[in-house]
Amino acid sequence: MNPMPIMKRVTLFSTDIPYPANRGGRADIWRRVLALSRLGVAVQLVCFFDDVSGKRPEQQHLEAVRAATAGLLLYPIKQGKRALLEALIKLPQMPWHVARRSLGALDLRDLCSVVQEFQPDWLWCEGPWCGPLVLAVHDHIQVPVAYRSHNLEHVYMARQASAARRPRDRLAWTIACVGLRRFEQQMLTTADWVFDISFDDMAFWQAQGIRNISWLPPIAESALGMGTSADLPYTEQKHDVLFLGNLTTPNNVRGVEWLVNEIRPLVLAQRPGTQFVVAGSNPGEHVRNLCKAPNVTLLPNVADALALYRQARVLVNPVRTGSGTHVKAIEMLMMRTPIVTSTQGTQGMPAEVKRLFKVADTSEAFASHVLTALDQPTDCWHERSDARRLFSVQGLADALAKLPMATALPALQRAGTA
Repeated sequence: MNPMPIMKRVTLFSTDIPYPANRGGRADIWRRVLALSRLGVAVQLVCFFDDVSGKRPEQQHLEAVRAATAGLLLYPIKQGKRALLEALIKLPQMPWHVARRSLGALDLRDLCSVVQEFQPDWLWCEGPWCGPLVLAVHDHIQVPVAYRSHNLEHVYMARQASAARRPRDRLAWTIACVGLRRFEQQMLTTADWVFDISFDDMAFWQAQGIRNISWLPPIAESALGMGTSADLPYTEQKHDVLFLGNLTTPNNVRGVEWLVNEIRPLVLAQRPGTQFVVAGSNPGEHVRNLCKAPNVTLLPNVADALALYRQARVLVNPVRTGSGTHVKAIEMLMMRTPIVTSTQGTQGMPAEVKRLFKVADTSEAFASHVLTALDQPTDCWHERSDARRLFSVQGLADALAKLPMATALPALQRAGTA
């Protein structure tokens, strides 16, 4: 495995500090930072944090990030009534979450100076939220921009608004949608190369005229040497059915509702002793109440997701709304265990990977797959070998091999349209 000569130094912009990697979006970015380092790429990380008491990064987390990168530039997300008012005023020109991650003139000047001193080969933009900063630095130092698309963000935000239970949450997600599709497409058009998390989303953008685009799937945590290998002994499988996900996002909460209220009773009718586990970060009162149902255990803020996965007989993903690719699905594929998912849970993956899942979109079919998997355990390790390569460090190296084209094609396209 050789590092790509086209990218020796990269400045990576993230909407959030990606460590601890306790949510899917964070995990995707953090694992890419680690994998780039494995490939010999020096990563300068520019990211934002929630400057609210109880949410600020802990010192030990900052030290972990600094140990894995060639430099860390950290900025607070704008808070307070004045910042919120400014973001609302800017909505016609700039989406909500983008405006809250803007910098003042002095901070922007200092950022450009520090990045220029680092001398990156590429600027890497994780999603649209740091887009203006990336383009401002690009204008200052004139190095190419790689854009990482995590979702059809305008679709994802709209679906989260529809799935939100509380009117306040629904309003917040709706405001975040304003101007987002136009801005998102502008970022993809401006970038020298686009890496999309999803096969399906990539096809959507290609139909919109985006040409310099290729698939870059998430990297599995286990592929970084912290998880499963062919001869790794499993811990005792003490959980029958496991769902693990961010328990704050509306689509995941709706998935838990479906699992607990509709699928669980059908499974228990056929197999009364079946135990269900719902695990994930920051469960609210509604999720906690759902998990008081018989035969359901809630495990909040699990420290070792891989160990928990290996303790389950069946892994499930009952989430039916969203876009992009589910990071949780990638990690499930690194296990030996059968996976039952909705169709949404396989979105963004090529056909040869989708076939590795048991897919169901009705309660009856989902419960039937779960019962079959429990009654007829299957070791799926060998049939998933090709998928494990796709979601590995080598998969990232294969994706980066496309970058040499990125320095020439946009210039030629601009020359042809001038």
